[in-house]
Amino acid sequence: ALPIYIRNIRYLPSATKPYNLLFKLFSKMEYFIITTNVDHQFIKAGFSEDKIFAPQGNYGRFQCIRPCSEALYENEDGVEAM
Repeated sequence: ALPIYIRNIRYLPSATKPYNLLFKLFSKMEYFIITTNVDHQFIKAGFSEDKIFAPQGNYGRFQCIRPCSEALYENEDGVEAM
């Protein structure tokens, strides 16, 4: 069930209207975004990933369950395979 949820929340939908409007308003300004969103909506709308801090992570990456490394792993292929 989790891979289907991740697929439906993270990979299938395009950016929604509020995020597209925010991008229109702020894309020409200096910005830094702190968000608890895990669905990648800011990135999908066009905001630069290096200007976004998401302390709760995002559904597009896996990481070790134990702190064995700082590595994050893109998961789209794995989610689709599951």
